[in-house]
Amino acid sequence: MRKNKWRIIIFALLVTTGIVTAILFSTKEKPPVIDEKVTQVKVLRIRETVNDEFVKYIGVIQPKSIQQATFSTIGTIERVYVTEGQNVKKGDLLASIDSSQARIQVQNAQENLKAADSQRRQAAANMKAEEQDYLDKKKTADEALEVLRLDYLDKQAISDQAYQQYQDDLAEFGEGSEQANASYINYTQKNASAIAAKAEYDASVANGVPVEVNIANSRYQAAKASYDAANAQYTIAQNNLTYANNNLQSTRLYASMDGLVIKVVSNSGELATPLAPVVVVSSYQMSAVIGISQSMINTIKVNQTAEITVNQISYFGKVYEIAKIPDATSRTYQAFVSIDDYTQVNIGETAGVSIDLGQRSGIWLMLNTILNDGEDYVYIVIDDRIVKRKVNLSTINNQMVLTTGLSAGDMVVIEGGRLVQPGVKVKIAEVVDNE
Repeated sequence: MRKNKWRIIIFALLVTTGIVTAILFSTKEKPPVIDEKVTQVKVLRIRETVNDEFVKYIGVIQPKSIQQATFSTIGTIERVYVTEGQNVKKGDLLASIDSSQARIQVQNAQENLKAADSQRRQAAANMKAEEQDYLDKKKTADEALEVLRLDYLDKQAISDQAYQQYQDDLAEFGEGSEQANASYINYTQKNASAIAAKAEYDASVANGVPVEVNIANSRYQAAKASYDAANAQYTIAQNNLTYANNNLQSTRLYASMDGLVIKVVSNSGELATPLAPVVVVSSYQMSAVIGISQSMINTIKVNQTAEITVNQISYFGKVYEIAKIPDATSRTYQAFVSIDDYTQVNIGETAGVSIDLGQRSGIWLMLNTILNDGEDYVYIVIDDRIVKRKVNLSTINNQMVLTTGLSAGDMVVIEGGRLVQPGVKVKIAEVVDNE
């Protein structure tokens, strides 16, 4: 009886389990199929365009020129004639040092020059007199020699004529004739006179320059040497006076340009040295000083135009100088940019400098097209799916930026990009071309 009861209970449990299982399996359904969401986007079809290229720097306003007004000699400052903020013109007196010793040096140099000039004039007169005496004696000797030469030539010509007459008489009247004998005697007399004249001339030539001429020449050369020495002393005295005047001039400090006194370093009674300025003067013309990297040093050139922005006010100018040697600390090359209208800028102000590099062909995008998650990128559409493409930014011109990393024909998402991510399927609703 008990066994039959347990059998009935087990059977009932099995039947119940089977029914529940059947019910469960009969009620299970397949998961629903969800269609993939497609986002509509607007894209920009990429092509190369031409735009003005600019490179931007942060610079500092500095005077275009600065005069570190420094005395070239050591001395006690007698007076400073200017104050900070004062306008000065080129040649204005800035400061002076004690000039008493310098004035004494000038007076001594003037006296020495006067004495040297007197000696030089006396030596010049003596040299001129000795030269004239030498020339007179030489002329007399030359004239005497010329008289002997002409006398010899004249007597030789007479002798030649007498000889020709003898030959003519000999031919006409015959040897031993009275005419021939007379002509021969005349010829021998004339020939003897010519020989004597030639001997006298030859002897004078052989004797050379007469003694009195040599003595006169020696006196002239000595006088000339004395003049040269006196002239050298005069030149030295002139140089000494110039040096003394320069020393006197160096006791007074002048402005080398029109400008503004921006600093008075030393005051009356203090020691001035060539190592420290007394007054600092800046030009009115201002410039912006920037540092150019090594990668751009061959791109930026003198005379390129620039826009300088100070306190949200724009000015225009040009690059007028680029350093040849980089700064030892920053390793950048200093470049100086002029400012056309500089009246409202002040020394030390920060300036934004945008240098025009000319037109550049490439892929230019609007700045708001570029996304960033730690690196710059854009979304492009390939086969109706979003692809993330990294880009590098170069030059910015207003709201346009020159990029690398894209190719002509790429479809860049410009609207709807905030709603998608890489791999998402999209539908291009509109295509525009970049211009």
